[in-house]
Amino acid sequence: MVLRVTEAGTERRVEMGTTNTPFPLPDFEATAGPQYVNYQFMYEGIMPGSAGTLANPQWTGRITNGVSAAMKQFDVSLVAHSNTAKFNLARLDAIGVAGVANVAVEGDLLLAVTGTAYGFFPDDTIPGGIYLPNDDLSGVGIRDLIHNSSIRAKSIQAVAFGSHRTWYGKIESGSEASGNDAKSLLLPGTTIATGGDTYRVPFSSSPAQKVQLFVATDKKGGKFESKGVILSVQGITVPNSNLKANTVTPANAERGAVTAMIRYVSTFDSKGRVKEAVLQSIDLWGDGGSIQTKAKVSSTFSITSFGPLGDVILSKSQSLFNLTAPSIFGSIRIDGRITGLVQTTGIRIDPITMLASLVSADIGGLYVDTTGWNPVLTTTVIRAKGLSGKLVSRGNLISQVTLNGGSLSGAINVAGNLGTLRTQAGQLLPAPMGGLTLEGPLSGSVVVIGQILGAMQFRRGIQEGNVAAMEGILGSLLIQGGIDANSRVVSGDTIGSTTLGTRFIVNGENLGILAAVGAMNFLGGAPKDGVFSNLSAADVAALSAIFTVNGEPVTFDNAPFDLAGLASILADLKALRIDAGGHLAGPVK
Repeated sequence: MVLRVTEAGTERRVEMGTTNTPFPLPDFEATAGPQYVNYQFMYEGIMPGSAGTLANPQWTGRITNGVSAAMKQFDVSLVAHSNTAKFNLARLDAIGVAGVANVAVEGDLLLAVTGTAYGFFPDDTIPGGIYLPNDDLSGVGIRDLIHNSSIRAKSIQAVAFGSHRTWYGKIESGSEASGNDAKSLLLPGTTIATGGDTYRVPFSSSPAQKVQLFVATDKKGGKFESKGVILSVQGITVPNSNLKANTVTPANAERGAVTAMIRYVSTFDSKGRVKEAVLQSIDLWGDGGSIQTKAKVSSTFSITSFGPLGDVILSKSQSLFNLTAPSIFGSIRIDGRITGLVQTTGIRIDPITMLASLVSADIGGLYVDTTGWNPVLTTTVIRAKGLSGKLVSRGNLISQVTLNGGSLSGAINVAGNLGTLRTQAGQLLPAPMGGLTLEGPLSGSVVVIGQILGAMQFRRGIQEGNVAAMEGILGSLLIQGGIDANSRVVSGDTIGSTTLGTRFIVNGENLGILAAVGAMNFLGGAPKDGVFSNLSAADVAALSAIFTVNGEPVTFDNAPFDLAGLASILADLKALRIDAGGHLAGPVK
């Protein structure tokens, strides 16, 4: 902790953190040893009523590194604990090699220092900006405005910014910028090196300051990719009382910016030669982070958010391997497949204190779509071209899940309800919302501890797949193409609901097992074989055993996040059979 000051109710910090450390906490007992990194700096506050009053506090700093001349030893961050306040960097320079990896600023990067700051540093002739000509920087991340020709380094791999000034003077959001715009930020003599590090990028909720990170991905360096990673803090949107508009609650208001730690890695051809740098991982520290990118990703691309997560949009047929967040209130749109584990944990890490707390573990939510002629209540979405991994909600899954052009060979697992019921104006009955639409065959599993309330459609049948809902399938269920002998559809209550007007439709032959403790509300008639509804006591016992262990209800996790309980449910589902007496049997009681 280089500096911590509170002015006009806003805490600002200058932090020196080892690369990959999200936020260093101050050590008030620390003292300087014989070798240390020295910061000479001037903090200039707002000073209301004085001559030359600044609109925002700013910092001018000089580093002398007495520890080592090695490159990329630490990151320097200017932090503002506010949704709107800035902490501007007037200039950062060094005597010799600073050892800086990333510079992150929650404010603007200025082009000049004040006369007072010039007078503070001896023999000072350096203008504003970042002037580190002896350092190989990983990246520079500016939350707000950056100017052309404001960065000088020996080399740099990445830059990120919320807005910049175009060559004709217009201020443009970072999300609208290009790789050439990013290059114009550099002073002559700064080499653009191929990416392969972790980049620290702060970003906010300001619509005018959507940050975009540009990385040099070409194996020869020399230029930034044309489009990079767009980041913004997304508000939590819920329908208002009359369902005609939305109420938006700011996310991360107490902290202000969310900090992204974004990792790129090199790829290699069959002969071990470097090909290009690709996006490997994104860690978000803070609430409400939203990600959109066309950047090429690795086959193990992962996202980790330590606060509730907003939208995730991956374009250009990119696939997602892993995603972990306390909750996800936005949509997930992926041009490729989900190949690993997408999960919610219900555990949030505070971006200021680093303390853990329990929050909702839901995925998705309701909002009012106001883009058409009439407002429409709808849900967030999860769209991908297939799911060979796992989608695990430890709360409710309220989104509309659509897998276009691919199969579900993995698993969708929900500890709460899949979908929801909502009564709209003029309706007599609550309408099911959310659910699952699968264009390809179901060869994996859908397991829900609560109720399946949204509609489900399996348009190419169930082939060695399983569907199970402990508390019932109340939404409509359509199975096109039949059910093979190794498949099971089971409900701890009904399948379809006469009260809600939802139906169960099977188009094709049933060779597997359809079982419900209650009734099945078929449309078009029931299949001839393998149907068990309004169960006898013996059949109920076999079905109940799927969702219990030693008579106790199964939970997803026996130890934190191990999914051992889910594995027990799947094992019992596969064991379910029809015995010689025509009753259900198989699951371990």
